[in-house]
Amino acid sequence: RFDPDRATPSLQEETMQTVIALALLAPAAAFVQQAPVQSSSALAAFGGSKKVGSAKDELIALAESNPDSFGASFGFWDPLGAADYNFWGMGNEATIGY
Repeated sequence: RFDPDRATPSLQEETMQTVIALALLAPAAAFVQQAPVQSSSALAAFGGSKKVGSAKDELIALAESNPDSFGASFGFWDPLGAADYNFWGMGNEATIGY
């Protein structure tokens, strides 16, 4: 209960004011602009080349730059040629991107 004779709010009132202020300001974070993305692709995020021709070239470069033992020994391995198929009729770039 508010007492006009008291000069400072109690700890409970201060806490409640803080909680209300945070509850009202939290949704404002949804309107903050995101930081710009530094890498243009997943390959660049892994430290690969930023200039790669097609999605298949990027897929091969990403597989070959994989630091684990499978990536180091096999690199790009696509025995069925799935990277060359055109699923969903949207082109090879869309197939690899999906």
